[in-house]
Amino acid sequence: MPVPFRYLSVKKLDAYLLLLEKSSAGKYLKQINFDSEPGRPKIDQCRLFAAVLYCFALGKASLREMETACFTDLRIIYLIGDVQPSAASFSRFVTSLIPNMPAIFCDNNEAHLFRMRERYGHALFGRKQI
Repeated sequence: MPVPFRYLSVKKLDAYLLLLEKSSAGKYLKQINFDSEPGRPKIDQCRLFAAVLYCFALGKASLREMETACFTDLRIIYLIGDVQPSAASFSRFVTSLIPNMPAIFCDNNEAHLFRMRERYGHALFGRKQI
């Protein structure tokens, strides 16, 4: 019996969230001061970060496209939870992330390379030790 598409999508999104959780991005997200708009509920920074990265991966690079995706794209709705951030919220979040961006990506890439080496060994990286 084939597995329903919805189950596969949720499983992949859960794996994506787990990967972000295991990365070191969380320590940088705790350092930034991000306040949501007045009158709006507080937005979880980790979920917002996951949604921003996923939107970029889907080619939705503008803030308005990200805002629209929070209302229309079920994958983004699943990642972001029950809040719908505005384009202004995305803008403030991305702007507050900019100083930490190089460190976040360097640490994450290093962690992913280490995990790949553990999983695939020298077959992926040759015989030379990294």
